[in-house]
Formats: sequence, structure tokens, C-alpha cells
Amino acid sequence: METARSAFACSADCPVRLGTPPSGGGQRPSSEDAVEIARRLEDPATLAYALNARHIVIWGPDRSEEREAIATEIVQLADQARDEERAFEGRFWRVETLLDAGDLPGMRAEFGEATRLAEDLKQPAQRWYVAVTRALLALFEGRLADAEDLIERALGRGQQAQSWEALVYYRIQMFGLRSAQGRLDELEETLRRSVDEYPSYPVFRCVLASLYCELRRKAECDLVFQGLAADDFAELPRDEEWLFGMSLLAPVCAFLGDSTRSAVLYDLLSPYADRNALSVPELSTGSVSRGLGILAKTLGRWDQATRHFEDALAMNARMGARPWLAHTQHDYARMLLNRGAPGDREKAGELLELALETYRHLGMLTWADRAAARPSR
Repeated sequence: METARSAFACSADCPVRLGTPPSGGGQRPSSEDAVEIARRLEDPATLAYALNARHIVIWGPDRSEEREAIATEIVQLADQARDEERAFEGRFWRVETLLDAGDLPGMRAEFGEATRLAEDLKQPAQRWYVAVTRALLALFEGRLADAEDLIERALGRGQQAQSWEALVYYRIQMFGLRSAQGRLDELEETLRRSVDEYPSYPVFRCVLASLYCELRRKAECDLVFQGLAADDFAELPRDEEWLFGMSLLAPVCAFLGDSTRSAVLYDLLSPYADRNALSVPELSTGSVSRGLGILAKTLGRWDQATRHFEDALAMNARMGARPWLAHTQHDYARMLLNRGAPGDREKAGELLELALETYRHLGMLTWADRAAARPSR
């Protein structure tokens, strides 16, 4: 599958988009060979370029430690070669890996350096990535008014760099914004078109299923979901969007009451419980453990659900992901009310009050109304 995540991996005037080859194919040894050859040349610029290609090849939910090590080495080599473009690439790879791991202080430090490099370079592609990431952070923190302005600015930047790709990022970020605002109905037609217009982005199908889930449109939701879930979700490539897309499907499984697919999805997501569900640089939906808690609740695995929700509360609070912290509190409360063990109703009430406070503070009034209503079982 092609990927849009490497626009900044070319020089600013490069019109060719790099791609992420399927895992297990013959191209992976080639990237390793290229790195080995570059090391023998003892030229830092050549090695940084080869490592950048290697990072793109292995970009997916796994190998996070290897990707972080590669990103760090790219920065070191680029500094030696005084290559600011390659330094920007390395910094941005580190932004991605640190955000993926939920290390917001580390991510912000790297993002500051990447922003400085983008300002020095004065090239459209790097400025666009900085603009998109600023919008991501505003959405992640619940600064919705700021996010709306930043998303529009990012689109303007992107149209100077790679206009079709800028529109992809724009639509995904608008999905995040309209979801927080309770206005997803405004995006239905756009997202339906996106599925057809961007077939190499199957994440749009996950986004559309999520939209129908939030709008409580069961028939349409089920139709999209069944196509995604075929052969245990095998149609979704394990690329850099996989973890984000699969996390979107956890509430969908619960909404549809699909216990069979919930069990499959739970097993697929479990190895990533400590990760941040991320489609970089557009959008994050917070701790993967929240989705695991929803799936465990759907399966009636109360102890597992409790553990995952507690983990998600801690991680989202630590990251400052206020909308996702409130969503976790809301989901956890519904689980407790569904279980009905001694003390569950009291704890659920406390969680709902916390969620309500955050929703109202952030202007997520539709979500506040949902939390204020008696949660459905």
C-alpha cells in the first residue's frame, strides 16, 4: 500500500511519493542491504538517506524501538553532514515515535526542534507537517476553537506542498474535530466519497464506520464494518495507520454487539495496550487501552475491562489528552453500571461527573448531554 506519510521525506521539490511495501516482501532485505552498503561508504549524508528509507519500509505498529533508534541516528548523521532537510526528517520521525509511546514532553521537545528547522528551511513540505501537527495537538488537548483555525491553516500550507494529500489530512482532522463537537452528520457525504476517492487509504473505511457508530446508524455501520472485519481484519494492512484504524473499530464492535469480532479485535490490539492510537501527523484517539476496555466489556470480561480502563485513565491524564480522558471516564462508568457489582454505581457516578465537567469545559456539549443521560447498558 502506498503511504502519504513520507511527503517530507523527499526534498521540497520532489514530486514523487515514497511508499510502504507490504511486510514480509522482498523489499525489506533491500532496505537493510542499502543501509549496510551506506555504512561501508562512511558518508553520513548517504547513510542518513538510506536509514530514512529503512524507517519508511518498517513503519507500522511494530518495531517501535528500531524506528526510534533509526530516527535518532538520522538526526546525528544529518548534524554531521549539516543537512537540515534530513535533520528535519529525523526529528519528525522522533516526534512520531515519542507521541506513539505517549511521551508528550519528549515529543514536544523534538517538535520544537523540527519547527525551528522548518522555519530555517522555509520550504512548503516541512512547514505543512508542522502546521498539521499543531492541529493534531490542539485536537488531542481539546482546544477545539484553536484546532478549527489550525486545521484550515494546515490545509492552506498543504496546498502549497502536495494538495491532494493535504486534503486527506484535512478530512481526517475534520473528522476528529466534528466528532468532538457532536457534528459528524455534516461530514457523512465527504467521508463516503473519501472511501472511493482514496482506495489506498483503507483507514477512511474505519473512519466511516466510526461515524455511523456515533450517529447510531446501525445498518450503515454494520455494512461498512463487515467489509473491514472479513478474514479477521486481514484487509487492513499493518502499516502506520493500522493501530489507529483498529482502535476506531473497538466502539463499533460494541455498538454492533459483535462478540465474535470483539474477541478477534481484542487479541489483535492487546500487544499495544501501552500505546497511543495515532495516525501521524493528523489525529490521535488516545490510549489503546480504552478500546481494549470497551472490547473486554462487550465480552463480559469485567476484570480485564477494569484494568484496561484504569490504564487508559492514567495514560490519557498523563498525556493531557482531555477529550480522551473524558471519553474513558464515560465508557468506564457505563461498564460499571452494566456490571452492577457492589460500589459500581457510586464509582460510575463519580466518573460521570468528571467526564461531564471536562466535556462542558471543552465545549463538547453533545457529549455532555450523552453523559448526563442515564447510560445505556
